[in-house]
Amino acid sequence: MKQTIAILPTMLVLFSCEKEADEIGEIMYTYVRDLNDQRQPEVFNGSTLTYGLQDSEFDIYVNIHSYDIQTTSFSDTFIEWSRTNYTGHIKAEHLFNNTNWHCWDNQGNDIDCN
Repeated sequence: MKQTIAILPTMLVLFSCEKEADEIGEIMYTYVRDLNDQRQPEVFNGSTLTYGLQDSEFDIYVNIHSYDIQTTSFSDTFIEWSRTNYTGHIKAEHLFNNTNWHCWDNQGNDIDCN
């Protein structure tokens, strides 16, 4: 007996963008898949990647809100850097075990944050 199963496409990623001025804006990708391939709730659902430009010393940012399989919870990573001199900083409690900013210089070397 031949059986046909119809699989409907499901939305995987939602894309949104916002422009605030000539160069300042934001792009966000959101993982919106409800069920995984085994038809179980998708633990990564709600993860986001946000990229944008801002008017500050560190004028580019990337914010990541993602599910961590090891801790079975969501974690956040915030990264900002300068387009002109490539210095920047990162804040990621799940990586550094603290909520401090961790900085780098224009060569990518770790430095103390001011």
